[in-house]
Amino acid sequence: MAFGAASAFLFGTTVVVGRNLARADLPFEVSLGVPFSLGGVLLLAGLAAARRPAIPAPGEWRWILFLGVVVYGVESAFFFSGLERGTAAAVTLLFYLYPAAIVLFEIPLRHRLPSALTAGAVALSIAGAATIVLSKGSVDITGAGIGFTLAAAVMFTANLLVSERTVHVTSSVTAAAWLALGTGVGQLAWGMTAGSLADPSGHWWALLGLAAVRAGAFVFMFAALRRLGPADTAVTLTLEAFFAVLLAAAFIDEPISSPQAVGGAAILAAAVIIARRPEAEPVEIAAPPP
Repeated sequence: MAFGAASAFLFGTTVVVGRNLARADLPFEVSLGVPFSLGGVLLLAGLAAARRPAIPAPGEWRWILFLGVVVYGVESAFFFSGLERGTAAAVTLLFYLYPAAIVLFEIPLRHRLPSALTAGAVALSIAGAATIVLSKGSVDITGAGIGFTLAAAVMFTANLLVSERTVHVTSSVTAAAWLALGTGVGQLAWGMTAGSLADPSGHWWALLGLAAVRAGAFVFMFAALRRLGPADTAVTLTLEAFFAVLLAAAFIDEPISSPQAVGGAAILAAAVIIARRPEAEPVEIAAPPP
């Protein structure tokens, strides 16, 4: 669980840094594309310095680039499209349905029902995230915004499920490097096509810091997937909401309210359930006939 919590902490850090970049009115193709690209380059440079393999395993590199350029890139576009049509609270609330989506998708994929503790942890983490989000402000979103945000949640679900099933041999660092690079190049290419790129001068230190944080978040996410699986990783990643609240209180003067504290406690409880639950076998269900 430690790898998932570390990934959630780093993703929560990106929320605080990203808010400052958003105030500078940088288009998301720049605030996402530049840090992801730089993060991928930093990880590849680290692999080269350590003389470790920098190329994904045969048969896996296509999936990793697909996840970066297509799945994660499209998810980001859907998420920001949702933000254009609804409040941040509403969009975040809908997006955090992804742990439940993963549990539902895994039923037909694995032909088994989740254990009671896993299902309970998912419900608790979603309730905690919802409590934190609802305490931040109004919940208002258009029908199109709901569609875009739910599509983003489905794409993130696909990211975790496909990663867990296709990336087995490639190291977590190498996979994270190419996932970040693929995502960044895809965002910048889209911005160039749409004519929405802007000069990031004056924000290079923030972008470089964001690059390092995002790269680390991807490394820990892959490490967590290999140890926990998609559903349990999704639960621990909801700690992002809890960490974002703590970091915002510490660095950008956003005090923690009582509902946020309650929501954070619920997410922490869900993470503890995942970490300490016994390894009970989930309930098998009959596979459909061929």
